[in-house]
Amino acid sequence: MSKGSDGIWTTTLSLSPGSYGYKFLVNGSDWVFDPNNPNRKTVNGIENSAIEVAGENAASAPAPPTPSSTITSMSTSGTLAPTPGEILALEVPLSAKRRADAVKDGNSRLVHAKMAIAVPQSFDPQRSWPVLVISNTEAYSNIDSMQQLKQAAMDEGWVIMAADAVEAEKDQEGGPRWPTIGAAFDYITPQWPAMKDWPIATGGCRAALRIPRFWRPTSRATSSHHRLLMMGCNQDMATVAFHKSAPPGFLSAAVFISSGKSDKIATPAQHEDVKNSLRATGFQRVRLESFDSAHQIYQPHIGEALRWFTAQSPKSSTSPSRTSDWDKFFKKP
Repeated sequence: MSKGSDGIWTTTLSLSPGSYGYKFLVNGSDWVFDPNNPNRKTVNGIENSAIEVAGENAASAPAPPTPSSTITSMSTSGTLAPTPGEILALEVPLSAKRRADAVKDGNSRLVHAKMAIAVPQSFDPQRSWPVLVISNTEAYSNIDSMQQLKQAAMDEGWVIMAADAVEAEKDQEGGPRWPTIGAAFDYITPQWPAMKDWPIATGGCRAALRIPRFWRPTSRATSSHHRLLMMGCNQDMATVAFHKSAPPGFLSAAVFISSGKSDKIATPAQHEDVKNSLRATGFQRVRLESFDSAHQIYQPHIGEALRWFTAQSPKSSTSPSRTSDWDKFFKKP
């Protein structure tokens, strides 16, 4: 593709009539869906954006649907001011500590992260907002997945964010997860200082492994603020995280599991095993819900999970007279 004077990248292809799947390759490393096209087509087991090319004698194609997700790019030198409802994507540097973390995670080349963030209407960074952080399986882009969860987060009044590696080691699918999201928080919190105490939920099959990383003993946040959304997961990674490095109170985190009844990758039986494993470990709030489809993100469950997380809001354990960040945000008429 070539970049025009208006900043838009374009290319022209000659295609025969038919149905096609496509994606954009950004910076030579990140495969992303077309943010202005919600249609999807699976090719060789990989989900892509979809386009229909009509024949010469076919009726004019209908106008494309109104974009449900817009990605705006900016440089790291600008003020962080995302447009409510739109995804803001930018590249941020890793600190020396994050680079050291990346080396431990197997990527010595990583020095930048691509982060994306979207905020709801009436967003004010001086207030407290719940944040949904996407952490997918290693073979998939967190930002791609974020686009599928973004609208539900906006509807429920949540901030949603994700990050991917820019420089990934050869053959390392997905790249290391924690150093990139850590770099995103490093970039955001100096501009939005209140964010260090915002309540966090993590979403994705590997999300449970990230929860201990969000433990901030110097802040007012406690592990009871954490929530975990697991969609199409055939492994209990939360128990792995608990045995590895869980902070006190980790077992009080609420876990919502979404299971497709015809899912052959993460079967209903495996989802039931994950639920039972979580409860056997000692997780006190575990909810498993099913839907009539296969291995996919079921949109109604996203909003349902976020509303359930809201309902699980605890009172702050530090003082009976002081409410938690969840209470501050969700105590509304």
